[in-house]
Amino acid sequence: MKCSPKLVVFLSLVLLFMSCSKDSIEESNQLFGVWEAVMVENNTTNTFKLVFAPENEGLKISESFFSSGAITSSATSFNWNEINNVITIMDDTLQEKYLINSDGELVQSTSEDILLEKISNDYSVFLKKQ
Repeated sequence: MKCSPKLVVFLSLVLLFMSCSKDSIEESNQLFGVWEAVMVENNTTNTFKLVFAPENEGLKISESFFSSGAITSSATSFNWNEINNVITIMDDTLQEKYLINSDGELVQSTSEDILLEKISNDYSVFLKKQ
């Protein structure tokens, strides 16, 4: 059987692209879910959550629990993308970048003080499944 060099190159490229796209899908699937950081300062507990879902949709949730019993909260939707292991979150007002460190925590690239741990793979509690 005689094989054309062009056919061999074409099939090699197809296989290469198929393997790359699968890797990026698996990386994003690891990101899907709920990530949380809890900080306590001056008798106030602040909870910060990032929810990542398919279709590059997400939700940012901030809650503050005061010693007086008062609670404040806010939720903002965002879009996100992941390029070269850098997760970029974009909403109406700003853009933030995060990395996943060697301990599996999500770290804001401008402040290593904020470490978010993945607390759930189920983003559907906050966002509808696609």
